[in-house]
Amino acid sequence: MYREILSASVALFLVVILAQRSNAGVTVVIFDNGGPVASAGDSVSDLAYAAGQQAADDFSLSSSANIITGLNWWGTNRSGPVPSSDNFTIRIYSSAGSVPALTHDYEFNLGHVQRGDTGMDSYGADVYAYSGSLPTPLSLTPSTTYWLSIMNNTSGTSGHWSWSRVNYTSGNGAARSAVDTIPWNSGLSHMAFQLVYVPEPGTISIMVLGGLAMLRRKP
Repeated sequence: MYREILSASVALFLVVILAQRSNAGVTVVIFDNGGPVASAGDSVSDLAYAAGQQAADDFSLSSSANIITGLNWWGTNRSGPVPSSDNFTIRIYSSAGSVPALTHDYEFNLGHVQRGDTGMDSYGADVYAYSGSLPTPLSLTPSTTYWLSIMNNTSGTSGHWSWSRVNYTSGNGAARSAVDTIPWNSGLSHMAFQLVYVPEPGTISIMVLGGLAMLRRKP
């Protein structure tokens, strides 16, 4: 009996290790609003532009995928060179009909994130792909409309950052000055972004260890 338990324990330990390795770094897209389209242009969303300008677009998550750990998005730098580093802020708003609520529910400063040139050109500006992780996972109410705003802060540079669009004729984006007391203006922009979930390496392992504990309790 002891040998059987020992053998099972070793087998389950190996499963734990394999589960951790297979589960680590797996990125699941839980909401896809679409990638950039060169002819659709972009919307200014920069805390350093004039008094600050922000764009937003809506999203809703399913009950089986309502935890956000990061996001992917696309954008351009206009009227100046690409800055050596970015300073992104993410805000999430509840919905107030066809526009976001005045004040945000969540705010995350991501700072400098992963950035890569897509090779796409949109009206004379290179389109870049960005990827960032939230400081902590964010669980949102399923089947509920929220609004995402992505803003860079290009203070100290000669240009400004703009969020790439999927289209500008059939979306329901919104824009305003980046101050929570100023009402939103609704528009037709459809912004380019994805929301993602990366499982923690120990998620599967915990389930396996639970099975090991049950095995040990067997007479």
